[in-house]
Amino acid sequence: MTERQRLAKEILEANPNTSKRRLAMMLNAKHPALFETVERARNCLRRTTGTCGKSNLKHARVQIPNNPRAGSKVYRIPKSTAKPWEPYNTKAKCIAVFSDCHFPVHDPEAIEAAVAHVKENFEPDTVLLNGDFADAIEFGSWAKSPKAIQTENSLATIRAGLLYFRAEFPEAKLIYKFGNHEDRLERFCWERAPELVGLEHVTWKGLLTIDNDLKKVSELDDLIWIGEERPIITNGGLAIFHGHELPRGLTNAVNPARGAFLRTRDSVMIGHHHQSSSHVEYSWKKEPVNCWSVGCLCELSPRYARINKWNLGHAVVEAEKNSFSVSNFKQLSDNRIVRA
Repeated sequence: MTERQRLAKEILEANPNTSKRRLAMMLNAKHPALFETVERARNCLRRTTGTCGKSNLKHARVQIPNNPRAGSKVYRIPKSTAKPWEPYNTKAKCIAVFSDCHFPVHDPEAIEAAVAHVKENFEPDTVLLNGDFADAIEFGSWAKSPKAIQTENSLATIRAGLLYFRAEFPEAKLIYKFGNHEDRLERFCWERAPELVGLEHVTWKGLLTIDNDLKKVSELDDLIWIGEERPIITNGGLAIFHGHELPRGLTNAVNPARGAFLRTRDSVMIGHHHQSSSHVEYSWKKEPVNCWSVGCLCELSPRYARINKWNLGHAVVEAEKNSFSVSNFKQLSDNRIVRA
């Protein structure tokens, strides 16, 4: 080791948090005969620490500490609060889709006819209640009559509706996917009762799995609850949304199915619009992109929308590993069921 290297090593070890430029100035001032200029002293310090190129790293005589220099600021990327948003994947071979029942303003005859039709013609291993199963008028932001606010009776009716579907399809997986009407409860708590946010019993699962006598409804233990606007993904790649999750304002489509295509550019099924429709286009690979919207099972002329384009309906998805087929049905005024 030369005299220059020895002096550089000593000053580096004695001042681990001092910059090389400052140390070089100290060496030049103290040993001008050995370090004629500040830059020559700085080069010696860099060679001693192996920071003057990868080829000299193996000759380093002093390891640079990981600690930052005294007084310097260290900036790091802060942790993100983002949470993963993932679809719910089902491997079902046959899915019965019932959308927009809006209990307690449902249509009992339409629901019974739809359930009977599915049971007679299909063998679903999964039943999907695709959003707005609950009307939840009590938690909505729209003006409402005080007579419409019957929370306890509404919850009892919604619970009875879930038990009806559970009893009609005892062997099938039952999925309750939330729509915009279910989202009303969470938004209501955010805006008016933030102290209740996060409490297990102030959720749809909590409210509907405990009856009016405060007893657990064991028949709903295996019910699958899907919130946070997560889509359902079937075998073959069909994505089922309620419909309110899709962005608004992109276009004014001729029917909901085409609107779903323009918003997703993928094969999807939606409810939400209370209309049965279908749309197909072909990709650049000449592969079909199919979209469907499903009718509702609620009253067709509510107070807030006496005139509309709604119709009763339901759908069935039969899926394999690499393909799927959709049967979209419309229910006529005489309860006859035809393909939409």
